[in-house]
Amino acid sequence: MGKLGILLCVGSASIFWGLAGCSSNDNGGSAAVGGTVAATSGGGANLGGQNGGGTGPQVNVGPPCTPDGPNLTSLPASSTIATPASSWAMQAVTVNGSDVYYLDHNKGVYRITGGSGTPTLIVPAPTDSTVGHTMAGGILKTDGTYVYFAQDKSLYRSSLASPSAELLVAANSAITQVEIDASYVYYIVSTESTLNRIAVTGGSPEVLVASAESVQSLQLVNGTIYFVGFNAEKVGRLPASGGSIEWLTSADMASEAVAVSATTVYFSRWEVLYSQPIGSPNQTTELGSAGPGMPYTADFNAAKLVNDRIYWFDSGDNVGWTKTDGSQCGLLIKSNTSESVRDIAITNDAVYVCLSDSLRKLPR
Repeated sequence: MGKLGILLCVGSASIFWGLAGCSSNDNGGSAAVGGTVAATSGGGANLGGQNGGGTGPQVNVGPPCTPDGPNLTSLPASSTIATPASSWAMQAVTVNGSDVYYLDHNKGVYRITGGSGTPTLIVPAPTDSTVGHTMAGGILKTDGTYVYFAQDKSLYRSSLASPSAELLVAANSAITQVEIDASYVYYIVSTESTLNRIAVTGGSPEVLVASAESVQSLQLVNGTIYFVGFNAEKVGRLPASGGSIEWLTSADMASEAVAVSATTVYFSRWEVLYSQPIGSPNQTTELGSAGPGMPYTADFNAAKLVNDRIYWFDSGDNVGWTKTDGSQCGLLIKSNTSESVRDIAITNDAVYVCLSDSLRKLPR
Protein backbone atom coordinates (compact mmCIF):
# COMPACT_ATOMS: atom_id res chain seq x y z
CA MET A 1 0.00 0.00 0.00
CA GLY A 2 1.36 3.38 -0.90
CA LYS A 3 1.65 6.14 1.70
CA LEU A 4 -1.45 7.90 0.38
CA GLY A 5 -3.50 4.73 0.72
CA ILE A 6 -2.31 4.24 4.27
CA LEU A 7 -3.20 7.79 5.25
CA LEU A 8 -6.66 7.43 3.75
CA CYS A 9 -7.17 4.30 5.77
CA VAL A 10 -6.44 5.97 9.10
CA GLY A 11 -9.88 7.52 9.04
CA SER A 12 -11.58 4.11 9.18
CA ALA A 13 -9.01 2.23 11.22
CA SER A 14 -8.02 3.23 14.73
CA ILE A 15 -5.00 5.39 15.45
CA PHE A 16 -3.33 2.27 16.82
CA TRP A 17 -3.18 0.92 13.29
CA GLY A 18 -4.86 -2.42 13.47
CA LEU A 19 -6.17 -4.11 10.34
CA ALA A 20 -9.68 -2.92 10.99
CA GLY A 21 -10.19 -1.35 7.62
CA CYS A 22 -7.58 -2.03 5.00
CA SER A 23 -6.41 -4.73 2.70
CA SER A 24 -2.99 -4.41 1.31
CA ASN A 25 -2.27 -4.23 -2.37
CA ASP A 26 -1.86 -1.22 -4.63
CA ASN A 27 -2.79 -3.08 -7.77
CA GLY A 28 -5.83 -5.16 -7.04
CA GLY A 29 -9.57 -5.37 -7.13
CA SER A 30 -11.49 -4.76 -3.90
CA ALA A 31 -11.87 -6.02 -0.38
CA ALA A 32 -14.62 -4.82 1.93
CA VAL A 33 -13.74 -3.67 5.44
CA GLY A 34 -13.42 -6.77 7.64
CA GLY A 35 -13.97 -8.98 4.62
CA THR A 36 -12.35 -12.36 4.07
CA VAL A 37 -11.17 -12.57 0.48
CA ALA A 38 -10.18 -9.98 -2.07
CA ALA A 39 -11.22 -10.16 -5.69
CA THR A 40 -9.64 -13.05 -7.57
CA SER A 41 -8.09 -10.67 -10.06
CA GLY A 42 -6.02 -9.10 -7.35
CA GLY A 43 -5.86 -7.81 -3.81
CA GLY A 44 -6.93 -4.28 -3.19
CA ALA A 45 -8.33 -1.72 -0.83
CA ASN A 46 -11.88 -0.50 -0.45
CA LEU A 47 -11.31 3.12 0.54
CA GLY A 48 -14.68 4.81 0.71
CA GLY A 49 -16.02 2.57 -2.01
CA GLN A 50 -13.35 3.49 -4.54
CA ASN A 51 -11.89 0.23 -5.74
CA GLY A 52 -8.80 0.05 -7.89
CA GLY A 53 -8.47 -2.41 -10.72
CA GLY A 54 -5.44 -4.45 -11.58
CA THR A 55 -3.81 -7.83 -11.72
CA GLY A 56 -1.93 -8.02 -8.42
CA PRO A 57 -1.96 -11.04 -6.12
CA GLN A 58 -5.09 -12.16 -4.34
CA VAL A 59 -4.97 -11.02 -0.71
CA ASN A 60 -7.05 -12.65 2.00
CA VAL A 61 -7.89 -10.14 4.72
CA GLY A 62 -7.41 -11.67 8.14
CA PRO A 63 -9.45 -10.90 11.25
CA PRO A 64 -8.89 -7.40 12.65
CA CYS A 65 -6.26 -7.54 15.37
CA THR A 66 -4.87 -4.42 17.01
CA PRO A 67 -2.29 -5.54 19.58
CA ASP A 68 -2.30 -3.93 22.98
CA GLY A 69 -0.40 -4.49 26.21
CA PRO A 70 1.57 -2.96 29.08
CA ASN A 71 3.87 0.03 29.01
CA LEU A 72 7.50 -0.59 29.91
CA THR A 73 7.10 1.34 33.16
CA SER A 74 4.23 -0.90 34.27
CA LEU A 75 6.28 -4.12 34.10
CA PRO A 76 7.42 -5.54 37.45
CA ALA A 77 10.96 -4.74 38.53
CA SER A 78 11.63 -8.48 38.69
CA SER A 79 11.37 -8.65 34.88
CA THR A 80 14.80 -6.96 34.63
CA ILE A 81 17.44 -9.68 34.79
CA ALA A 82 20.47 -7.70 33.55
CA THR A 83 21.62 -4.15 32.92
CA PRO A 84 24.59 -2.93 30.85
CA ALA A 85 27.80 -1.51 32.24
CA SER A 86 27.08 1.83 30.55
CA SER A 87 24.03 3.57 29.18
CA TRP A 88 22.55 2.33 25.88
CA ALA A 89 25.10 -0.50 25.59
CA MET A 90 22.86 -3.58 25.35
CA GLN A 91 23.10 -4.98 21.84
CA ALA A 92 21.62 -8.45 21.36
CA VAL A 93 20.27 -11.57 23.08
CA THR A 94 20.16 -15.25 22.14
CA VAL A 95 19.40 -18.54 23.87
CA ASN A 96 20.79 -22.07 23.84
CA GLY A 97 18.63 -24.49 25.76
CA SER A 98 17.78 -22.74 29.02
CA ASP A 99 20.90 -20.54 28.99
CA VAL A 100 20.62 -16.91 27.95
CA TYR A 101 23.44 -14.91 26.34
CA TYR A 102 23.58 -11.18 25.73
CA LEU A 103 26.09 -8.74 24.24
CA ASP A 104 27.09 -5.68 26.24
CA HIS A 105 28.89 -3.26 23.93
CA ASN A 106 32.59 -2.82 24.77
CA LYS A 107 32.27 -5.34 27.63
CA GLY A 108 31.60 -8.61 25.86
CA VAL A 109 29.28 -11.61 25.90
CA TYR A 110 27.51 -12.53 29.15
CA ARG A 111 25.72 -15.74 30.09
CA ILE A 112 22.80 -16.20 32.49
CA THR A 113 22.74 -19.90 33.29
CA GLY A 114 19.23 -21.29 33.30
CA GLY A 115 17.79 -17.89 32.49
CA SER A 116 18.05 -16.60 36.05
CA GLY A 117 20.71 -15.52 38.50
CA THR A 118 23.76 -13.32 38.16
CA PRO A 119 25.13 -12.68 34.65
CA THR A 120 28.69 -13.92 34.05
CA LEU A 121 31.09 -12.36 31.55
CA ILE A 122 32.25 -15.31 29.46
CA VAL A 123 33.87 -13.64 26.44
CA PRO A 124 35.51 -10.23 27.05
CA ALA A 125 35.15 -7.74 24.22
CA PRO A 126 38.16 -7.75 21.87
CA THR A 127 40.51 -4.80 22.14
CA ASP A 128 40.69 -4.26 18.36
CA SER A 129 37.06 -3.20 18.11
CA THR A 130 36.42 -0.22 15.86
CA VAL A 131 34.91 2.97 17.21
CA GLY A 132 31.13 3.40 17.26
CA HIS A 133 28.01 1.51 18.20
CA THR A 134 26.02 -1.11 16.33
CA MET A 135 22.41 -0.22 17.02
CA ALA A 136 20.65 -3.17 15.32
CA GLY A 137 19.58 -6.48 16.82
CA GLY A 138 20.37 -9.99 15.66
CA ILE A 139 24.16 -9.85 16.09
CA LEU A 140 24.70 -12.67 18.56
CA LYS A 141 24.41 -16.44 17.96
CA THR A 142 25.62 -19.58 19.71
CA ASP A 143 25.53 -23.29 19.02
CA GLY A 144 26.45 -24.16 22.60
CA THR A 145 30.11 -24.73 21.72
CA TYR A 146 31.04 -21.43 20.11
CA VAL A 147 29.53 -17.98 20.32
CA TYR A 148 29.52 -15.66 17.31
CA PHE A 149 29.02 -11.94 17.66
CA ALA A 150 29.39 -8.74 15.68
CA GLN A 151 30.74 -5.72 17.48
CA ASP A 152 30.79 -2.54 15.41
CA LYS A 153 32.15 -3.52 11.97
CA SER A 154 33.77 -6.81 12.97
CA LEU A 155 32.54 -10.41 13.23
CA TYR A 156 34.08 -12.63 15.91
CA ARG A 157 33.99 -16.22 17.13
CA SER A 158 34.94 -17.57 20.55
CA SER A 159 34.95 -20.99 22.13
CA LEU A 160 32.77 -21.10 25.24
CA ALA A 161 35.12 -23.59 26.92
CA SER A 162 38.25 -21.46 26.33
CA PRO A 163 37.03 -17.91 25.72
CA SER A 164 39.10 -15.83 23.32
CA ALA A 165 37.58 -13.65 20.63
CA GLU A 166 38.87 -14.58 17.17
CA LEU A 167 38.31 -12.05 14.37
CA LEU A 168 36.59 -13.72 11.39
CA VAL A 169 36.01 -10.70 9.16
CA ALA A 170 36.22 -6.90 9.24
CA ALA A 171 33.50 -5.23 7.18
CA ASN A 172 33.14 -1.73 5.77
CA SER A 173 30.16 -0.93 8.00
CA ALA A 174 28.03 -2.41 10.76
CA ILE A 175 27.12 -6.10 10.60
CA THR A 176 23.43 -6.23 11.41
CA GLN A 177 22.30 -9.87 11.23
CA VAL A 178 24.02 -13.21 11.72
CA GLU A 179 23.00 -16.86 11.14
CA ILE A 180 25.21 -19.93 11.63
CA ASP A 181 25.42 -23.58 10.67
CA ALA A 182 28.13 -26.19 11.20
CA SER A 183 30.36 -24.79 8.45
CA TYR A 184 29.61 -21.12 7.83
CA VAL A 185 28.55 -17.83 9.35
CA TYR A 186 26.07 -15.85 7.24
CA TYR A 187 25.79 -12.11 7.75
CA ILE A 188 24.47 -8.84 6.35
CA VAL A 189 26.60 -5.69 6.03
CA SER A 190 24.41 -2.63 6.57
CA THR A 191 25.53 -0.03 4.04
CA GLU A 192 26.33 -2.58 1.35
CA SER A 193 23.10 -4.56 2.00
CA THR A 194 24.86 -7.72 0.85
CA LEU A 195 24.33 -11.25 2.13
CA ASN A 196 27.70 -12.88 2.77
CA ARG A 197 29.17 -16.01 4.29
CA ILE A 198 32.52 -16.95 5.77
CA ALA A 199 33.78 -20.28 7.07
CA VAL A 200 33.43 -20.69 10.85
CA THR A 201 37.22 -21.08 10.97
CA GLY A 202 37.79 -17.87 8.98
CA GLY A 203 39.11 -17.26 5.48
CA SER A 204 37.84 -15.18 2.59
CA PRO A 205 34.20 -14.03 2.69
CA GLU A 206 31.85 -14.83 -0.19
CA VAL A 207 28.96 -12.69 -1.42
CA LEU A 208 25.83 -14.82 -1.84
CA VAL A 209 23.37 -12.03 -2.64
CA ALA A 210 24.65 -8.81 -4.16
CA SER A 211 23.88 -5.28 -3.02
CA ALA A 212 21.52 -4.76 -5.98
CA GLU A 213 18.90 -6.76 -4.04
CA SER A 214 19.41 -4.68 -0.86
CA VAL A 215 19.10 -7.54 1.62
CA GLN A 216 17.18 -6.48 4.73
CA SER A 217 16.48 -9.66 6.67
CA LEU A 218 17.92 -13.15 7.05
CA GLN A 219 16.64 -16.59 8.09
CA LEU A 220 18.50 -19.90 7.73
CA VAL A 221 16.18 -22.92 7.76
CA ASN A 222 17.22 -26.48 6.89
CA GLY A 223 20.06 -25.45 4.60
CA THR A 224 18.10 -22.74 2.82
CA ILE A 225 18.51 -18.98 3.25
CA TYR A 226 15.41 -16.80 3.17
CA PHE A 227 15.72 -13.04 2.86
CA VAL A 228 13.89 -9.85 1.94
CA GLY A 229 15.11 -8.03 -1.15
CA PHE A 230 14.15 -4.47 -0.32
CA ASN A 231 14.59 -2.97 -3.79
CA ALA A 232 11.97 -5.25 -5.33
CA GLU A 233 10.13 -5.73 -2.00
CA LYS A 234 10.10 -9.51 -2.44
CA VAL A 235 11.03 -12.53 -0.33
CA GLY A 236 13.67 -14.71 -1.93
CA ARG A 237 15.49 -17.91 -1.08
CA LEU A 238 18.57 -19.76 -2.20
CA PRO A 239 20.66 -22.72 -0.99
CA ALA A 240 23.08 -21.85 1.81
CA SER A 241 25.81 -23.17 -0.46
CA GLY A 242 24.96 -20.44 -2.98
CA GLY A 243 23.12 -20.44 -6.26
CA SER A 244 20.25 -18.78 -8.05
CA ILE A 245 17.62 -16.80 -6.18
CA GLU A 246 14.06 -18.11 -6.20
CA TRP A 247 11.57 -15.34 -5.55
CA LEU A 248 8.65 -16.50 -3.41
CA THR A 249 6.41 -13.44 -3.36
CA SER A 250 5.15 -10.91 -5.84
CA ALA A 251 6.87 -7.55 -6.14
CA ASP A 252 5.99 -4.73 -3.75
CA MET A 253 4.86 -7.11 -1.01
CA ALA A 254 7.74 -7.35 1.50
CA SER A 255 9.89 -4.71 3.16
CA GLU A 256 11.71 -6.05 6.22
CA ALA A 257 10.93 -9.04 8.47
CA VAL A 258 10.77 -12.69 7.37
CA ALA A 259 10.11 -15.99 9.18
CA VAL A 260 9.60 -19.45 7.70
CA SER A 261 7.94 -22.77 8.55
CA ALA A 262 8.05 -25.99 6.51
CA THR A 263 5.11 -24.85 4.39
CA THR A 264 4.65 -21.11 4.88
CA VAL A 265 6.61 -17.89 4.62
CA TYR A 266 5.69 -14.98 6.90
CA PHE A 267 6.81 -11.48 6.03
CA SER A 268 6.05 -7.83 6.66
CA ARG A 269 5.31 -4.87 4.47
CA TRP A 270 5.79 -1.84 6.66
CA GLU A 271 3.20 -2.12 9.48
CA VAL A 272 1.38 -5.19 8.15
CA LEU A 273 2.26 -8.87 8.64
CA TYR A 274 1.41 -11.48 6.00
CA SER A 275 1.51 -15.23 5.46
CA GLN A 276 1.81 -17.09 2.20
CA PRO A 277 2.05 -20.81 1.37
CA ILE A 278 5.46 -21.50 -0.16
CA GLY A 279 4.94 -21.93 -3.88
CA SER A 280 1.63 -20.03 -3.95
CA PRO A 281 2.40 -16.33 -4.45
CA ASN A 282 -1.26 -15.55 -5.21
CA GLN A 283 -2.51 -16.77 -1.82
CA THR A 284 -1.26 -14.04 0.48
CA THR A 285 -3.11 -13.44 3.77
CA GLU A 286 -3.00 -10.42 6.05
CA LEU A 287 -2.46 -11.55 9.65
CA GLY A 288 -2.23 -8.37 11.69
CA SER A 289 -0.37 -5.18 12.33
CA ALA A 290 2.62 -3.94 14.27
CA GLY A 291 2.19 -2.13 17.56
CA PRO A 292 0.58 1.23 18.36
CA GLY A 293 1.77 4.11 16.22
CA MET A 294 0.83 6.29 13.32
CA PRO A 295 1.55 4.96 9.82
CA TYR A 296 5.25 4.60 9.05
CA THR A 297 6.23 4.89 12.72
CA ALA A 298 5.89 1.22 13.73
CA ASP A 299 7.26 -0.86 10.86
CA PHE A 300 8.21 -4.45 11.66
CA ASN A 301 11.94 -4.88 12.32
CA ALA A 302 12.16 -8.63 12.97
CA ALA A 303 9.95 -11.71 13.26
CA LYS A 304 10.61 -15.08 14.91
CA LEU A 305 8.31 -18.07 14.48
CA VAL A 306 7.74 -20.23 17.58
CA ASN A 307 5.03 -22.89 17.34
CA ASP A 308 1.81 -21.09 16.34
CA ARG A 309 3.00 -17.58 17.16
CA ILE A 310 5.15 -15.04 15.37
CA TYR A 311 7.03 -12.91 17.88
CA TRP A 312 8.22 -9.53 16.63
CA PHE A 313 9.45 -6.08 17.46
CA ASP A 314 8.95 -2.92 15.45
CA SER A 315 10.49 0.48 14.82
CA GLY A 316 8.11 2.03 17.34
CA ASP A 317 9.82 -0.04 20.09
CA ASN A 318 6.85 -2.33 20.58
CA VAL A 319 7.32 -6.07 21.24
CA GLY A 320 4.43 -8.39 20.47
CA TRP A 321 3.11 -11.56 18.92
CA THR A 322 0.61 -12.59 16.28
CA LYS A 323 -0.99 -16.02 15.81
CA THR A 324 0.00 -17.67 12.53
CA ASP A 325 -3.65 -17.70 11.47
CA GLY A 326 -4.16 -14.07 12.49
CA SER A 327 -6.83 -14.98 15.06
CA GLN A 328 -5.09 -13.35 18.03
CA CYS A 329 -2.32 -10.90 18.80
CA GLY A 330 -0.93 -9.00 21.76
CA LEU A 331 1.82 -6.73 23.04
CA LEU A 332 4.44 -7.69 25.60
CA ILE A 333 5.82 -4.14 25.75
CA LYS A 334 4.12 -1.03 24.43
CA SER A 335 6.13 1.71 22.76
CA ASN A 336 8.32 3.67 25.16
CA THR A 337 10.75 6.55 24.88
CA SER A 338 13.19 5.61 27.63
CA GLU A 339 14.73 2.57 25.94
CA SER A 340 14.85 1.17 22.42
CA VAL A 341 14.29 -2.48 21.50
CA ARG A 342 17.40 -4.18 20.09
CA ASP A 343 16.58 -7.90 19.91
CA ILE A 344 14.35 -10.70 21.22
CA ALA A 345 14.87 -14.41 21.99
CA ILE A 346 12.26 -17.01 22.92
CA THR A 347 12.37 -20.18 25.05
CA ASN A 348 9.59 -22.60 26.03
CA ASP A 349 8.38 -20.40 28.86
CA ALA A 350 9.81 -16.92 28.35
CA VAL A 351 10.48 -14.09 25.93
CA TYR A 352 13.77 -12.28 26.51
CA VAL A 353 13.72 -8.68 25.34
CA CYS A 354 17.01 -6.87 24.86
CA LEU A 355 16.45 -3.17 25.41
CA SER A 356 19.15 -0.54 25.18
CA ASP A 357 19.45 -0.29 28.98
CA SER A 358 18.07 -3.60 30.27
CA LEU A 359 17.40 -7.26 29.54
CA ARG A 360 13.83 -8.24 30.38
CA LYS A 361 12.40 -11.72 30.99
CA LEU A 362 8.68 -11.87 30.24
CA PRO A 363 6.31 -14.86 30.33
CA ARG A 364 5.22 -16.25 26.99
